[in-house]
Amino acid sequence: METSDHLKKQGDTEKPDVLDIQNINKMKTLKNLFFITCIFLFVTLTFSSCKKCSHCTIKDANGNTIKDYGEKCGTSTDVNDFENSSKKDAGQYGGTFTCTK
Repeated sequence: METSDHLKKQGDTEKPDVLDIQNINKMKTLKNLFFITCIFLFVTLTFSSCKKCSHCTIKDANGNTIKDYGEKCGTSTDVNDFENSSKKDAGQYGGTFTCTK
């Protein structure tokens, strides 16, 4: 009788339990989810921190600079606001208004 109990115990340890397999699968799923989340965060933070720059000037017909508004760097909204406010101001000077990015 001891022999059969010993074999039974030995056989049980060699076969993985169904709950163990489910736990292993859950851990793999969580690892994959964590890995995908890390990649998503890295890509999001990398591309969202890109700065845009714009340099606006007004030039006369000969290409001489009448007014230089300088360069503005920041988010897309910041740069667009800078260009729009510079363009409104440029109306009083005449000439050609340009912004280079």
